[in-house]
Amino acid sequence: MPGKSLIKQTGALLAVLLLPLAAIAQPTFNASLNPARIGPGSNSTLTFTITNDSASPVTDLAFTNTLPSGLTVASPANTTINGGSATLTAQAGSDSITLTDGSVQASQTCTVSVDVTSSTVGVHSNVSGALTSSAGNSGTASADLTVDASLPGFSK
Repeated sequence: MPGKSLIKQTGALLAVLLLPLAAIAQPTFNASLNPARIGPGSNSTLTFTITNDSASPVTDLAFTNTLPSGLTVASPANTTINGGSATLTAQAGSDSITLTDGSVQASQTCTVSVDVTSSTVGVHSNVSGALTSSAGNSGTASADLTVDASLPGFSK
C-alpha cells in the first residue's frame, strides 16, 4: 500500500504507522445506447464512458459485458476507443464485449463504443460486469434497448 511510514520507538516497542498519501479515486463507469429504441434488425451504439476525476492516471482497466438474450454485436461492430487506450474485443454476431489492458490519464474521459443489434421485440436490459482498475472496482454500468415492432427495421 503506498504511503509514508513514520517510525516511533518507545522503550522496547517499535510502532510503524502507515499514513496514506492522496488516494486515487475509482473512475466512474456508465453505459448508454443510441438510439435507445430501434426497429427489429436495426443497430444501436452501446457506449461505455469511463471518467477519471483523479489527478493520477488509472491503469489496468478491464470489464466484460455479456449481452442479454436476443442482443448481439452488430456486423460490422464499428468498435471505437476515444480518450484512452485498451484492447477491445467485440466479434460480430457474438454476445460478448471485453475490454482489457485499459488506461485513462488524469482528469480525462475514455469512451468505448460497439454497435449492437436485435430482431427480438421487447426491452433488453444490458448490465456489464464490474469495471476493475488500478484504482479498484467501479461497479457495473447499465442501459436498456427497446426493440419496437412499430418502427422500421432492417433485415439481411
